[in-house]
Amino acid sequence: MAAVVLDVVDRLFAALQPDYVVLGGGNAKKLKQLPRYARLGDNDCAFAGAFRLWDAPAVPAAEHRGAGGAA
Repeated sequence: MAAVVLDVVDRLFAALQPDYVVLGGGNAKKLKQLPRYARLGDNDCAFAGAFRLWDAPAVPAAEHRGAGGAA
């Protein structure tokens, strides 16, 4: 099961390119090794982070594309 979790974490990290990935939940501490970009976290922190994410102001899509406006 740990191999499946680590595969998903690798894919998540590659797709979203975050600074790090926080793993939580009752079974997370059973993982013997974590990728260098992952750490264990508390579920309470996950909820706080999600609320902060959804409260962040939206950035217009044009700002993501740069000055030329091309995708």
